[in-house]
Amino acid sequence: MNAAICKSGNVVVSKSDIELSHKRCKKFLIDPHQVFSKKIIYDVELQKRFAANRNLILTAAPYMEHLVNFVKKFNFFVLLTDGEGCILNALGDEKILSEAFSLKMVPGAFMDEENIGTNAMSMVIKSKLPVQISGDDHFINAYHKWTCSAAPIKDNKGKIIGVLSITGYIEFVHSHTLGMVIAASNAIEEMLKVKEYNKIKNMNYKYMENIFNSSPIAILTSDINGKIKICNKKAQDMFSITNGKLKTHKVEDIIENWNDIKTSICLGESDLRETNIVVVKNKTQYQLTTSSIYNCEDDNIEIVYVFEEIKRVNKRENRQAYYTFDKIMGQHENFTKLINYAKKI
Repeated sequence: MNAAICKSGNVVVSKSDIELSHKRCKKFLIDPHQVFSKKIIYDVELQKRFAANRNLILTAAPYMEHLVNFVKKFNFFVLLTDGEGCILNALGDEKILSEAFSLKMVPGAFMDEENIGTNAMSMVIKSKLPVQISGDDHFINAYHKWTCSAAPIKDNKGKIIGVLSITGYIEFVHSHTLGMVIAASNAIEEMLKVKEYNKIKNMNYKYMENIFNSSPIAILTSDINGKIKICNKKAQDMFSITNGKLKTHKVEDIIENWNDIKTSICLGESDLRETNIVVVKNKTQYQLTTSSIYNCEDDNIEIVYVFEEIKRVNKRENRQAYYTFDKIMGQHENFTKLINYAKKI
């Protein structure tokens, strides 16, 4: 038995691990003369598997192509499986890839130990470590002519969501092949993290944007020089300017006493004042609250402006009418009785 084994830190996938795997294969009734995986899914079931792993497939594709191009003409093929060992994608040189397809190593075929015996992908799923196995380390005879190097692809919780492998004829494989696969799988993991981060960031942005635009109070922000950066729907309506055009203005164009506000912000103070909005024709006064925030992305200070319309109470509107019984006029006998009864209550 060949000892094409991979070390990961201080952990070693040893010969005994291969032997234990072979014993398990016998319990699973895997036949060494078996050629095809016991489990191959097709049609609707396969499409569901593709859909469930769409992000993994798309993220891994360029790295798989890079691996294939790097070893081009040396007869290698690259496989991507999901966390259960189901093949999702296969690329490689035509000759060896045709051989793999003749063994039904195709999308939908399961490469786990229970279905096709010991191979690098099944060992990765079992050990969660990168593995390179060669020749009769494989349990089935059909794979003895190959050396396979595989590495896990894990999510941010450490769960295996896929396996990347590269396979070639024994005479063309070097220990560096495993290093290439490990580098590619690590790169895929990092890219998946970036995508997940951007997805969450975008969701949070949409969530905050909806809240921002639903506010009944006009809000906008600017840089320290007064160039408008963002504004909510209420501010756009108040200024009768679209979001795009509003950003071409400076705060000093739309509110009075801008320099006083800037001075307060530079002194580290919040500012509360009544102000006139220059671009609003009805000369409505607003209470303006300004405060500073630190934008870590641009490494600068921004100013937040909150406008609330000042509603003056009309004294006439606050007056109440008072009536007395002697001001109620009426001569009918029943009406007079009703008035006299009401006075007694």
